[in-house]
Amino acid sequence: MSFLSTYPTGAIKLLLASPAGFPPSGTTATATVAETLYISNLVAIIFAAVISTFALVFRLYTKLVLIKQWNIEDLLLIPAWILLVYYIAEGEIAMHAGAGRHMWNITFTQFYSALYHINVASILYCIIVGLLKVAILLQYLRIFVPNRNSNKGLRYVLYATITATVLFYVIITFCTIFICFPREAYYNPYVKGNCLGWQGMAKVVAIFAIVSDFALLIIPIFPIRKLHMARKKKVLIGCFFAIGLIDCIASVVRAYYTWYLIGSTDISWNSVGMGIWAALEMSFGVVVVCLPVSPRFYKHLRERSNALLTSWKLSRSQDTDRSKGSSSTTNLSSSISPTRPHFSSFHYGLEKDYDIQRPEGAILVKEEYKVEEFLV
Repeated sequence: MSFLSTYPTGAIKLLLASPAGFPPSGTTATATVAETLYISNLVAIIFAAVISTFALVFRLYTKLVLIKQWNIEDLLLIPAWILLVYYIAEGEIAMHAGAGRHMWNITFTQFYSALYHINVASILYCIIVGLLKVAILLQYLRIFVPNRNSNKGLRYVLYATITATVLFYVIITFCTIFICFPREAYYNPYVKGNCLGWQGMAKVVAIFAIVSDFALLIIPIFPIRKLHMARKKKVLIGCFFAIGLIDCIASVVRAYYTWYLIGSTDISWNSVGMGIWAALEMSFGVVVVCLPVSPRFYKHLRERSNALLTSWKLSRSQDTDRSKGSSSTTNLSSSISPTRPHFSSFHYGLEKDYDIQRPEGAILVKEEYKVEEFLV
């Protein structure tokens, strides 16, 4: 509940036009009036938007055009990306309202306007992160547990993690939406109500995000150890999945800014750091969801480049033969081959396992996500 709501209506009107905070000792409001985090926020959100959009586009192209298969992970990823764009827009609106400036350089009216959009962004964060984490876990099921009879231990771990993730983010989303009763009391100084402690909620969200991110990083290690392939390739595949470490780093840095914000009175300024790293965390999450299909996308690019190179060499050799008046164009052309071997297309729409010889206990990996193909 806003402390202003305890004042008489006339006093509230006067307070809304006054500065939302006092500068620290030794600092004046005029000395910091030009300070803003707008540029830093703009650079971060543009970067987040670009990498998440690029990752989504190459995944959708791979799934719809190359693999021709649609999974539930894609149905979770698309709304997550749309909400991420919405999150970025809300952050930008909050910046124009007063976020990114010191409390003593904005009025209470500006502060409460920014606070509303910060709350909306917090709600979106909970939904987006929940969708992305569940999508990653479902991909682990598809990759490492292709049927009910294989890797039962891993299957139970994944189901338990999915359940815990869904429950947590559903509960925390509703708590963030209804942080005050009535909800308007959170950002409207004229409305009285009862509110939850946002500081405790912010800490819980930050801790769960870190723990779950590192869990997502660790889970693939155990099935990768059982892959029937050379140790070098196992290490390379492990490094491939370890790209998710960037998401872990982002969540840790966001947690740092969360704790810093809670201990600060300059909320309008310090909330931007947490918002920036939340945007980066979510954009990296989109990238992690899209990574498992990148080997197929890479193979497609490699085959297309080989085909174009071959075509160019054939055309060049034919032009050379014509200039020399040679009649052996066919023989010369047939002697030219791609620098890399041709890879036949897989039937990625079929959910079948690798046709390999494997010892008992070795796991099966979906052909749709043939990671080792990327490492050839």
